[in-house]
Amino acid sequence: MLTNIKGTKILFPSALEPSALCLVPTINIKTNLLRAQQTWRLIMSYNEYKDYSKTQLEIFFQITINLSNIFNASQSNKETKAYIEFQQRIDSLAARTRIAHTNEATRLGLLVSPILIEASIIYNLGLFFEQPVDLPKEETPDLPHQLNGDWDGALTLDVLDFSPPIISVVEVKPNKLSDGLGQCIAEMYATRRKFEQHKAYGIITDGGVWEFLVLENEKVLIHSGNCHISNVTEIIENIGYIAQEFSNT
Repeated sequence: MLTNIKGTKILFPSALEPSALCLVPTINIKTNLLRAQQTWRLIMSYNEYKDYSKTQLEIFFQITINLSNIFNASQSNKETKAYIEFQQRIDSLAARTRIAHTNEATRLGLLVSPILIEASIIYNLGLFFEQPVDLPKEETPDLPHQLNGDWDGALTLDVLDFSPPIISVVEVKPNKLSDGLGQCIAEMYATRRKFEQHKAYGIITDGGVWEFLVLENEKVLIHSGNCHISNVTEIIENIGYIAQEFSNT
């Protein structure tokens, strides 16, 4: 009995035939490569939609994409709570990220996660990061790429389980929000199909600017006014508005 570099025990025939010595490691290498390729395809599937234009996305998903005020006008008349101390902490974190080059993972950890955590505590929501959501290819045969992979983040009404309704998916892009449009739409579309929801919200953010979207009745509406990290109250209350919508249904 021998052990390979990954610690896997390999049993050989008592005669230690040369063919057996070569066969098992070769099979292991091929299997590992195949698994790695399959994993890479799964991780990249949603991401494959990031380079498509608005017109192409409309054709792929049979939707229309427009700007609109997706938050009820009455929300602006509601008394709001100022998160003064929390805003100061976020401002401090934002200042730090401006000093150094930051990638997607860093922005998710430093800027996006604290706001999502705060909102999930205030509204008693479930918060999940790097959540895998996969749809079989046969369920979406007309799409150019399979809807598989991990979401940057997701908010749910259930605090403990990743279960419907999924009130919003979250896509983080370090450079341009437009890079996240196709990917976010693909994730919202997957939400509706997999969890049989009539509506799905999405958030695209670079940590500083937050864009809210909704997919309903074959229409994607992008909120006409982006939120900024300098006003965390607006971001948190928009998430609360979405949560309330699902709570009432």
